[in-house]
Amino acid sequence: MVLPNPTTKAEAAYWKLRRLIITQEIGADEPLDEGLLMERLQVGRTPLREALKRLAAEQLVVALPHRTPVVRPFSLTDLEPLFETRMLIEVPVCGLAAQRITPAELRTLYETLDILAQHVAARDVYQMVETDYVFHSQIAHATGNRFLADAINQFNLASLRLWYLAHSRVGVERVVDTHRQLIETLETRDPQVAEAVMREHVEMSRRRVVHAFMSGQDLAPSFQRVP
Repeated sequence: MVLPNPTTKAEAAYWKLRRLIITQEIGADEPLDEGLLMERLQVGRTPLREALKRLAAEQLVVALPHRTPVVRPFSLTDLEPLFETRMLIEVPVCGLAAQRITPAELRTLYETLDILAQHVAARDVYQMVETDYVFHSQIAHATGNRFLADAINQFNLASLRLWYLAHSRVGVERVVDTHRQLIETLETRDPQVAEAVMREHVEMSRRRVVHAFMSGQDLAPSFQRVP
């Protein structure tokens, strides 16, 4: 993914801070002190606050009245509800997209796949997960239903840190192949086949994330094992 060229200071602050959170350079429950962030990101107070407000809306940051915002934690107990949601929404959405996707949208997906392949080859995990997010968003938009697209974008934003953790720990094998398979499935325009392939894609993602969560003793601070 070629990240957007920020046109405002608030947008620049947003993308810088989003990357720090996704890559876990700023860990879960870590206070997002305005003074420190203004110096670190080289931005003023107003654009920083706008960036934090946007990240809070995307559930990457917890903002409470009269308190310093913190990075939202993510625990092992959050995994099953998240992937249950993906199964219930993203699988049928893929079937609907197979019926409605246009040739232009298919070409765009192949272009995104090419970008994803470049990041995989470069082992740039952050750019990979951002491109993966765009890829799934494009499938959702192919349904022509903005409400479905917004829903998928929302919970996939919450997944970005998980994808980063999984690819960092488990590796990037078959990432390009599995996404190419999704496009080829959409080209068949068979909703049942498309749903089956997306179901396997989500399940494979779940297995990788759980494996990454449970592997090693140096679990990233953004991800806590809880009873």
